Amino acid sequence: MPYCRDMGEHTNATRVMSADPETVLATVVDIEAYPRWTSQITRAEVFALDAAGMPSDAELRMDAGLLKDVLRLRYRVKRRGPEAEIAWTLVAAQQLRSLEGSYRIVPAAQGCTVTYTLNVDPGIPIITALRRKAEATVVSVALDDLAREVERRNTERAHPE
Repeated sequence: MPYCRDMGEHTNATRVMSADPETVLATVVDIEAYPRWTSQITRAEVFALDAAGMPSDAELRMDAGLLKDVLRLRYRVKRRGPEAEIAWTLVAAQQLRSLEGSYRIVPAAQGCTVTYTLNVDPGIPIITALRRKAEATVVSVALDDLAREVERRNTERAHPE
């Protein structure tokens, strides 16, 4: 059976969200709020912001089933008109050897599409099919959590108390 050794392959999924791209971007870059709304991050701290005020260095405690670790990540946010991409790479971890991911946000007729891409090398030999299944679960849950939080923020903005 093939084992995970290279980072050439990745897992991704796309979801249409009934929110404007700015709301989705604001939610994704609000890293320190992750523990309140995402089921896979139990702690998050931003250490540095870039010149535009976007997070560039953060630490997250991840508990996503097979993927559990404390991750130091370097972020970069790219904007192209109404489109945005938030990408991250692993700087340090207790277990993982490498991790790359991104959210790509593109305007659509009824909101926007969000594509989450993830590639993880767990640092231990693991059957590729299991690694891909773990990645797919992380991606799916993350998109579900993001969609719920974006909807909550939209509702809160539409009906302030």
